[in-house]
Amino acid sequence: NVVAKIYDPLYDTGGDCYDNKRDVVVLADGDYAREAASYEELERIPETQRFIPEYYGSWTIDVHTIVDNQTYTRHVRLILMEYITGTVMSNMQPQLLSRQTRSAIMEKVLETESLIFNAGVLHRDISPRNVMLISTSPPSSFDDPDLRIVIIDFNVSNVIRLSAASCHGDPNPASIQEQWPGKILGPVTRFWDVMQEFEVRDWVNDEYGKANEWLWKCFGQREEYVPL
Repeated sequence: NVVAKIYDPLYDTGGDCYDNKRDVVVLADGDYAREAASYEELERIPETQRFIPEYYGSWTIDVHTIVDNQTYTRHVRLILMEYITGTVMSNMQPQLLSRQTRSAIMEKVLETESLIFNAGVLHRDISPRNVMLISTSPPSSFDDPDLRIVIIDFNVSNVIRLSAASCHGDPNPASIQEQWPGKILGPVTRFWDVMQEFEVRDWVNDEYGKANEWLWKCFGQREEYVPL
């Protein structure tokens, strides 16, 4: 029931989105540092425990590698976390679900992301490939009202209190609490005009403006969020 996620630069292609070569050690250590820091930050917040894999810690291991008949010892990072039995959203065909079921799932996903952000971590890569669905009632049903959402892959995340500046214009959750005690920043503010990852896969309507209409309908008037 445990997964090791290993950040070995030997297996990093080292290219950015423009195919420019980058230092693979910097890339691997950066991914490791951001992910470990994010899990450690979220582990301190009871409200987020349900929405992330349980985190068991991080290590550096010695890996022996033979090159030209000579053995080298490399230091490689890893983390251990809970093995999640569920379905990744990107492996699903949302068209087989009713629009009502898709909407209910998406509500849960964005509610979860908002709680994680307001706990102090900006994920920066929320998409179907990084969201898992776990049904609590066998056989698995995505209409389950207790459907559990688990967010994975924090390797490009920011721990907000450790960041030099707010990311993508997002305000600091601490400043939100000062101005709006007891409220959190909701999905309308954070996902307006940036739902493309879910629109193109038909989790939400991809007609012009429809995703924003859906956001407003679901979250625009909810009391727990900062007023709009």
